[in-house]
Amino acid sequence: MELINAEELKTYFKNIANEWGDGYKDINLEELSESDKKIASTIAKFLINTIVVIDEFPTVDAEPVKHGHWIFGQTMGHSWMKCSECCVSQSGQTATFTYCSNCGAKMDEVTE
Repeated sequence: MELINAEELKTYFKNIANEWGDGYKDINLEELSESDKKIASTIAKFLINTIVVIDEFPTVDAEPVKHGHWIFGQTMGHSWMKCSECCVSQSGQTATFTYCSNCGAKMDEVTE
């Protein structure tokens, strides 16, 4: 799932509507053919309905993604790794886990 900023998307569509409208503000609607009037009306309705649909879609409770890396160590011959975000240790020394099972941090942080 990808989250988007609905307000920015609505602003984007409103800007399209405004740019589209600016291109036609000097046109006398009386001079448009019935076909062109129908197209203009359809585009306007589409843009308005798109904004309404965005408002009606369900929202999710999202948390910012934590980014971390594995810290590797060894104590008395026992290998371990711990999350740089929550510092909870995992047994073994393997970096195949892409997320911390304790805090959910994504292990994509680059370390020097």
